[in-house]
Amino acid sequence: MTNIDIPQTQMVAGYQVRARILDVHPIIWRRFLLRADNTFADLHYALQIALDWRDDFLHRFVLRGKTISVPRMHNESTHSATDLTLGDFNFKVGQRFLYENNFYVFWQIEIRKYSYFCLEELSPDIANKVKY
Repeated sequence: MTNIDIPQTQMVAGYQVRARILDVHPIIWRRFLLRADNTFADLHYALQIALDWRDDFLHRFVLRGKTISVPRMHNESTHSATDLTLGDFNFKVGQRFLYENNFYVFWQIEIRKYSYFCLEELSPDIANKVKY
């Protein structure tokens, strides 16, 4: 038997989340598979694409008493959406947080974690789609 070097693949955690627009009937929701190393900015863009929005308005995430958004001048009370990843918060299944968009209409989207998975467990076809 020969010794073959098998490349070690890094396991990447992932989340299945559900995004539901609050206070609209009928219910509008989307389900996502996201990597734990995706930033909140990545989640913002995924929501914009999934809801067919054009990224025209200010937005923020509100969770655990923190506001996460793209930092604006003279606003030090917010955390940067480009620096924090979803994995930084160790979400538990069922845990929720808010995404608020367009402060004129004030859309509120509840983000809820449904499950946790490892990307190695997914078929390569699905795992490749979850990368970004």
